[in-house]
Amino acid sequence: MGFDPCENGEPQTSSSFEAVLPEVSTAGIVFGAGLVVAIAISILPQHVKLFRKRSHIGLSFVALFLQNINCFSAFMNSVLLKEPQFKACVVVGFDACMPNLLSSWQLFVTWLFNFPLYFYYLIFFTKLHTNENRRQRIFSLIFFVLMLFLLTGITGLSILLSYVNGMCGTVTRTFGMALGIISLIITIVQWSPQIYTTWRNKAAGSMSLAMVAMQAPGSAVIVVFMVAVTHENITTWVSYLASAAQLFILLFLLTYYELHDRCGKKGAATNGEATPAVGPLLTGDHSPKSADEEASLHDIPPVDEATLAEARALAAAVLSPGGSDHIADEPPPQSAATATAPPVANAVSTNEPEAVLIEPSTPTSPATRRPNSPAVKPAAVPAVVQQGFSIN
Repeated sequence: MGFDPCENGEPQTSSSFEAVLPEVSTAGIVFGAGLVVAIAISILPQHVKLFRKRSHIGLSFVALFLQNINCFSAFMNSVLLKEPQFKACVVVGFDACMPNLLSSWQLFVTWLFNFPLYFYYLIFFTKLHTNENRRQRIFSLIFFVLMLFLLTGITGLSILLSYVNGMCGTVTRTFGMALGIISLIITIVQWSPQIYTTWRNKAAGSMSLAMVAMQAPGSAVIVVFMVAVTHENITTWVSYLASAAQLFILLFLLTYYELHDRCGKKGAATNGEATPAVGPLLTGDHSPKSADEEASLHDIPPVDEATLAEARALAAAVLSPGGSDHIADEPPPQSAATATAPPVANAVSTNEPEAVLIEPSTPTSPATRRPNSPAVKPAAVPAVVQQGFSIN
């Protein structure tokens, strides 16, 4: 069950406080201090990714809620069950007690660095103007208020029980063990909402792969440290064991979707296609398409070379400096059939191919005027141009 500082009753003298501080090897101290730093570093990538993406998409507020309650309950479990060792810091000095409190510092740092993530979730919440998005916003706020209430209640009740019943009182230690059991129960389902969210989105979103890649093996190492070095109670370290198992599942999903997304982007870049920025759940397109259907999305109506060349020549003449004025001022050729016909005002005709005459409605007609240029006389435009085909 681990070392119990209250095994011989509540310590009163300096020698009795020294007795509740078992010796920790130098290697164990270095290892434990390194874990404290490693825990902080492992959570930082999640902070960085949220600030970079500035979006909540990909994160589960339920998972953030459970993670905060779990980490804080595990920390208070350690404080209540190791309270004589905490008090020994005042009696015999910090240098003597700190090696035995390294596991408690690990739990505290885990909660301290996870707590702001819920704030970031609310600050960077992306509004999509859908009913589901509105419900998610409301429930995330409700869970956040509930989390603050529970954290405050656990802290207040722990202080009250320790003051009334003593640090080795039965009620105090029972409440401490209860917090450990609560932490274990929460840990069993802590990462399940995040695993479900990642699986449903088929994308990592704002979830940091780097953080999970460090925390999954890190949780397993912490379990070894608590069992072999500081001899913690099973209710303290078993939650980390359950957390490590779920983190490895989440790590597998995030790695798979990240590699799948990168391979898809490389394939699309090779084919000259654009790739979506989000997973299929966020785009709303879940239906598989056959090769013919995919090809039909990019079909372009064929245009014969003669018409294409004529259109390009006309576009170059119109868009060149003074080109449109030159075309408009060029006198139309007269034929025998049209020599005696009354002239059409402000119109130009060409020989090949047949042109469709455009009657100007205003001097600034979009069909006859370039942006930021004076009004020009309308010119004859091949019918194929008016039909709006693409020139590649």
